[in-house]
Amino acid sequence: MPSLDMEGPYPLRPEAISACITVKAPGNFAIGHLVNNRFTVLYVGRGESNLPKAVQDMVGRHKDFRLFKFSYAVSAAAAFQKHCRHYHEFSRGGKLLNKRHPESKIGLVCPYCE
Repeated sequence: MPSLDMEGPYPLRPEAISACITVKAPGNFAIGHLVNNRFTVLYVGRGESNLPKAVQDMVGRHKDFRLFKFSYAVSAAAAFQKHCRHYHEFSRGGKLLNKRHPESKIGLVCPYCE
């Protein structure tokens, strides 16, 4: 089973996001809900420079988006690579709601695509 290597889960609410993600920095997040007391990933994403805003932007976007997990990254490039890893690992089950493969705004190539 794939691992997120993230903190959480926390309620996907503005006050919880502000309390948990306290540094404006690059990072990754996963959005989901609990199924049989296990966090089920429905969406993976990243913030290249402002992780709190990226997670805040997910509030209310889907009825099943109830919880989030997150991790900080050392750089936008590291966040992109982790985003790609999560996309490839979690899209295999067919439950990931991401419509497209992650794109790099700084010209990076996905290390998991053949």
